Amino acid sequence: MRRRSFLKAALAGLSGLGTPAAASARAPHVIVVGAGPAGLSAALALAEKGVLVTLVESAGQVGGKAKGWTEDVAGVPVDVENGVHHVDAGYVHLQDLVERYALGDALRPGRTERLAVCTDGQRVPVPSIKKVARERLAGLGVAWSSARRAARDLAALPPLMVRQRYGGQAGTGLPSTPLSAYAESLSRLRFWAAPADVDAATLADAERTAQLPLTWIAGNPQALLWEPLASAFRSQRGKLRLRHRVEGLIVEDGRAVGVTLGEPLRSWVVAPPSGRGWEPLEAEEPLFVRVGPTGIEAIHGRCTHAGCSVGLDESGFACPCHGGQYDAEGRNVAGPPPAPLERARVEPEGGAIRVSLGGTLEELRGDAVVLAVDARSFGRIAGAVLPEAAGLRTTTHVVARFWFDRDVPLGLPDAEVVEGTRYVTAAVFVHRLQDAAGKWSDATGGCVLEVRAGRPLPPAMTNRAVLDLLETDIRVVYPELLEANVVKRTLARGDDFTWFQPGWQASAAPVVTGLPGLYAAGDHVRADLTGQLLERAVATGRLAASAVLESLGAEPLPPV
Repeated sequence: MRRRSFLKAALAGLSGLGTPAAASARAPHVIVVGAGPAGLSAALALAEKGVLVTLVESAGQVGGKAKGWTEDVAGVPVDVENGVHHVDAGYVHLQDLVERYALGDALRPGRTERLAVCTDGQRVPVPSIKKVARERLAGLGVAWSSARRAARDLAALPPLMVRQRYGGQAGTGLPSTPLSAYAESLSRLRFWAAPADVDAATLADAERTAQLPLTWIAGNPQALLWEPLASAFRSQRGKLRLRHRVEGLIVEDGRAVGVTLGEPLRSWVVAPPSGRGWEPLEAEEPLFVRVGPTGIEAIHGRCTHAGCSVGLDESGFACPCHGGQYDAEGRNVAGPPPAPLERARVEPEGGAIRVSLGGTLEELRGDAVVLAVDARSFGRIAGAVLPEAAGLRTTTHVVARFWFDRDVPLGLPDAEVVEGTRYVTAAVFVHRLQDAAGKWSDATGGCVLEVRAGRPLPPAMTNRAVLDLLETDIRVVYPELLEANVVKRTLARGDDFTWFQPGWQASAAPVVTGLPGLYAAGDHVRADLTGQLLERAVATGRLAASAVLESLGAEPLPPV
């Protein structure tokens, strides 16, 4: 029997999907929510097997938390992203995806001698880290021979054994390996958190996969990876629906059979605006009202790029997360937003006005649902039917990129982990690793530096204040840039990254959830995997697709 015929026939045996005759007349239909790395991985794996897939994304572009975009520097388009991505030896699922779709040009081998750890005012190249680690461990009373033996034992353990041995159990810490001397650096670089906020098993997994050589994504991941993968998905009859927010699950007879799209009707009765300039409303949603040429107008201040709340500025509206700009009419004029701001409805109500959003819901039904969204969205969508979804937590991420008018000496490393500063915990000279940034550097004589803030920033700081603090740290770490001028600086910040607190896996949903027909994918999903973040997202996407195929009576996907 042909594969597709087999899948059609397999549907007839599933309960709750209609009559066998109706089921066998169509191919399976799976809804994947979230078009980040996890969702793209799941959608492509299913589409390759002949399954009809609808991929739904609330933002205006694919890529999720790993998205990239372009901005303008003195009339020249430049790349910006949510952080330069390295791909280590544990990223086997991501590399498999790249190879399957012939995207090898997206990855560039790194040079181990160009990586370093900056600690106590001393810059230690990676090949020399063993020497410093030996000194640190000796200071802790750990013999080097014991540390080497612990490292070999850790490398030999299967991922499940790592989880069982170090999985957040009280009193069980990391083995004294050479890398454990850098637990502070490792945790803040990989997991945006202090060592106390990362369980021992997660750090142990990170030690296992922190092998060299590294590979770097050679440019804007949007152009090199996510958009090509989205095109490949469409070429396989996949349907991609951008700017469609999933409101909730459709559950019938104890099974997930679809999702609702759109937003329920929400309205606020408020006093009319006092003038022709935009005024913010006091509401749980960012809303602005004004007296326009034809009457009272209202605008919804959710950025069409990633859904962040916009604020007023001198030219209209500005997004604090990724630099999006809108004019006074809400039209997108700069940065990554792909569409204008949404207009809200306004109706008179006595001497006041009623401002309304939503009210149009659409049902999208299928044979299974894969939730490949961030931890917060997972809880919002599935929290009513999955108790574990309510236990997921998120943390902040802050990445800044600076374009300076002069370069730094070649003797400085391409990338390094930074210890001892107030806020900056990692730095990458992007123009040495990415093609577009390199061309800008060649043309201007400048450099492009990206830094990550892995230590807590004062609350409620403006973007400008955050950038000022990070720039101060930069000039301390790199005195070569003390006299350099900043041509442009950008900031990507948010609070939707997974928080790998001790024992986080115990409260996380597995790939195969407790609700039939519902599957989970993302870096916050519980799975016995080596590798975290981007690798975990891609891997759980493939695992979810495999579980869906098996539920349909087809062969599961082979392991990578």
